[in-house]
Amino acid sequence: MKTSLRCFSAAVAASLGLCGALITSGASAGELKEFKDWAVGCDNLRNCTAIGFVADEAQAGTYIRISRGGDRDAQPVVRIASMPDSDVHAPSLQLSLSGLPNGAAPQRLAAYVVYDFVDADLNGGAAMKLIDDLRNAQSLSVELFDGASAKGAKTVSLSGAAAALRYMDAQQLRVGTVTALVAKGPAAASTIRDVPAVPHFVGKVLSPMTAPKRLPPGVGKPDETCDAGEASVIAFKAPDGVSLIGVCQSSGAYNTSYSFWVVRAGSQKAAAADFDSGGGEVVNPGLSKDGLTLSTFDKGRGVGDCGDSAEFAWDGTAFRTLTESEMPECLGVPSDDWPVTYTAVLRNRP
Repeated sequence: MKTSLRCFSAAVAASLGLCGALITSGASAGELKEFKDWAVGCDNLRNCTAIGFVADEAQAGTYIRISRGGDRDAQPVVRIASMPDSDVHAPSLQLSLSGLPNGAAPQRLAAYVVYDFVDADLNGGAAMKLIDDLRNAQSLSVELFDGASAKGAKTVSLSGAAAALRYMDAQQLRVGTVTALVAKGPAAASTIRDVPAVPHFVGKVLSPMTAPKRLPPGVGKPDETCDAGEASVIAFKAPDGVSLIGVCQSSGAYNTSYSFWVVRAGSQKAAAADFDSGGGEVVNPGLSKDGLTLSTFDKGRGVGDCGDSAEFAWDGTAFRTLTESEMPECLGVPSDDWPVTYTAVLRNRP
């Protein structure tokens, strides 16, 4: 049985703006949907990603990812990924579909190594052909080769694939058009509305600072669940005499959550930091090298292959959401491939 992760903490989910919570910038985070062995999520710009999983948890680490931009002329991109049991030097992936009415010959794809995975990508007509076949097949076998040596096959379930792709068509307003993946029709691509404007923010550079030994008035105290080995208080310096103080609210085996307060020069009392996604907690926070983004990664389990992640930027008034992503199934999909459910950009970042 799969280890499934929903919005496992209502308080944390609200603080990250997940599970479809509204973003006060005027856009809204998309809701990730599951269709049997498939999950699909779209962001506020109608960019969508569908993931097909293995049905057997013992084969975790192999999946298919279908992504497509929201623009009317955007084409789908297919990625097949498999985690090998040992190092490979000349990788390729062979795809075999079962259950097609007219059968289909196995397809060998050139592949490449990315960290712990072997990936193969399909674009254009090759991607569309595979997607068409997926709708009618029963299962997809992904066999790893190192040169001429077979290294084993794993099976991606296609149960729910057609429904997931139909949902993607609907979210991208492609239903009834020639651009649809499943719900095809005669309407031209030109009938699809333009994608919404990308939300923009100007971020303030933050820098780590030594946490104060005595917390300023108004700042909450660390929770008793916080381990002595964890930093119970963290702090960042912002421009204009502003400090951001993070205080540990809970600490577990692989997740530590913090609430943030804003301390302004000349102010007698700190105020709770405002997040435009609601709440005021981040989990396992990390500051980017350029100091412009604060990340959060709420792990569903220790290896980090499921959960919720987001990035925020401090604009001098509040933490603005830049990106959110989610993975509901703990089946070996790395966070870089998770469906993104919200996207914004910084004007002052290259």
